[in-house]
Amino acid sequence: MRVLEEPTAAAIAYGLHQKSNVHHILVYDFGGGTLDVSLLYVHEGFVTVEGVDGDDHLGGIICPYLVSLPPSLPPYFP
Repeated sequence: MRVLEEPTAAAIAYGLHQKSNVHHILVYDFGGGTLDVSLLYVHEGFVTVEGVDGDDHLGGIICPYLVSLPPSLPPYFP
């Protein structure tokens, strides 16, 4: 048994490791309170986790707000 970070598990669940033209996968997860990122390397169907990181100050309620902004507007935090 192996414990996986959420972004790593999501990439495997979507079957990205089975596509022939995919070698590197960057997966990000804007969660309820954190931002988690995984960098994966795929070779012959096997997945190697190159790196994982997270930020406890990003995520949560601020993410939907930032994603909804038009590209021309700078972020405003009330």
